[in-house]
Amino acid sequence: KSGKITELNRLIEAIRSAVDLAEHNLSEAIKRVTVNVSSPSLQSQLIGAEVQLSPYPIGNSDVEKVLNRAFAQFLNENEQILHRIPLSYSIDGDDDKDDPRGMVGSILGAELNMISSNMTPVRNICNAVESSYMQVENMVASPLASALAALTDDERELGSLMLDIGAGTTSIAVVEKGKVEYVSTIPLGGAHITSDIAQLLAIGLDRAEELKPLYGRTFTSPTDDKEMINVIPVGENGDGGAVPIPKS
Repeated sequence: KSGKITELNRLIEAIRSAVDLAEHNLSEAIKRVTVNVSSPSLQSQLIGAEVQLSPYPIGNSDVEKVLNRAFAQFLNENEQILHRIPLSYSIDGDDDKDDPRGMVGSILGAELNMISSNMTPVRNICNAVESSYMQVENMVASPLASALAALTDDERELGSLMLDIGAGTTSIAVVEKGKVEYVSTIPLGGAHITSDIAQLLAIGLDRAEELKPLYGRTFTSPTDDKEMINVIPVGENGDGGAVPIPKS
């Protein structure tokens, strides 16, 4: 609910049901999975670090050294690191280097986007997967997965803000120059909108879900006050109990 696990047994049942269907369609057993993490505790933090260089050209070990130094600054026993995304490198203060290997200088700097989640929901998700007789091979932040799946190469390069509105959460990702610079998840989604419509109009959730895509808009229209919608209040049956209300 809203990106949080409220009943572990129901989650395990849902995972087993989904896996059974997938195994039936694939005609093979699924033993290892990649888990999407969409917890509201998901956070994105920019961290920079620098290391001294030898007189030799920059190599893989130098790059790994500066990345590990940035990683060490973020270590927190209550946080699970999901991704460390290098955004840019600098050599002696000259930044915006995509790949510094082979260049020379005195100081190598790096800026990373560290994406993490609170350890507790991650552990519970992993426990649910393992209770479903599978192994967690990888974990990925849901906003990152959505951005990689939904955005084109040009959209990622030129810069985009991606919103993925689910039932209980909305995932946010900011992408520029082909790199994910920020991610977040808020505990608000389509189910909350449906619930608000149902409560405001005193109608059932099923009917509210039908009305949402039919009449919902991002922007208002001058004709909204004049356009009428027939709704059936809770407890009424059939069109005879329909009540006209303005679309606004």
